[in-house]
Amino acid sequence: MVWFSVDHSHSIFCGHASDKRGRRQVEENKNIKKAIPQARLIEAAPDLVGLSDIADILGYSRQNIRKLMMNNLVSFPTPLHQGKTILWHL
Repeated sequence: MVWFSVDHSHSIFCGHASDKRGRRQVEENKNIKKAIPQARLIEAAPDLVGLSDIADILGYSRQNIRKLMMNNLVSFPTPLHQGKTILWHL
């Protein structure tokens, strides 16, 4: 989640930092700073991401990230959750 403080009594929630619009979120954050110059980032909480999200953020295919994970199991970051879907903190 991404929060901006406008003043001491108002905040703006901008959405999830790690959704599939990752690059778009960065642009939205810039737009907020342009529209409200006094706004300051107060929180960018870690979100849960899967392989597809990681691939999208880094600009690689899901298959490429999976291959990287499978070939580097010892050094690849430990997931927060393993099940049908594997999740990591962003």
